[in-house]
Amino acid sequence: MNEEPFADVTNESSSATREAFKDLADAAKKACNAGKADAKKAAENAVPVFKKEVEKGVHDIAFGVGYLSTFAGTLLKELAPEVVKSGAAEGAESGRKAAESCAAKAKAREASAERSDTVIDIAIDGPEPSGA
Repeated sequence: MNEEPFADVTNESSSATREAFKDLADAAKKACNAGKADAKKAAENAVPVFKKEVEKGVHDIAFGVGYLSTFAGTLLKELAPEVVKSGAAEGAESGRKAAESCAAKAKAREASAERSDTVIDIAIDGPEPSGA
């Protein structure tokens, strides 16, 4: 009587357990793949909507800036005394000239840097490092 009385039951039970776990794993894999596909489809649908909303927001901001600057300028032109109008015109002209001058200097500096083939040689006077 070397045989174990429950050997067949144990093998049958472990086989059934393995099969149950395999079925559970397959079901989980199918659920994950279905969830992945659903998430991908939702993301693909969301991107154009998000892009459209961002574009609308940028448009609305640009509209607001344009409206505000035009409204303020027109109101100032129509309602302000002549001294304010002439001061604003002179200030605008002065600002334009300063911006043009600044841009010209920056362009000249950039062109000069592109043409320059200057090699910077740094020499340090003093004792040589040890071991040299």
